[in-house]
Amino acid sequence: GPPAVGAKYDLVGNFGPGTIPMRYEVVQWEPTKKVVLEGTGEGFDSVDTMEFTQDGPERTRIDYTAEITLFNALRFLGPLMNYPLRRMGEEALDGLAEHLSR
Repeated sequence: GPPAVGAKYDLVGNFGPGTIPMRYEVVQWEPTKKVVLEGTGEGFDSVDTMEFTQDGPERTRIDYTAEITLFNALRFLGPLMNYPLRRMGEEALDGLAEHLSR
């Protein structure tokens, strides 16, 4: 459905050689300005913030940050998780760019 506070989305992210299911919930929604999602996956939580600003007459800049908290066994692997988590974020941005270019 359309974005709104309380909307929930399930997705499967690529994570290293495998995949990881996640559930996101919209916790803040300011149309055309900002969306904040709280996500949960196996062994970690994420707060993803996307802020949108006009960057020209037909361009929008998207600033994306993800604050990730590792728990259970993953918290002991902290430094080793940087690359797979960064790659998962890059793939999310690539998918967003592809969708917006349609």
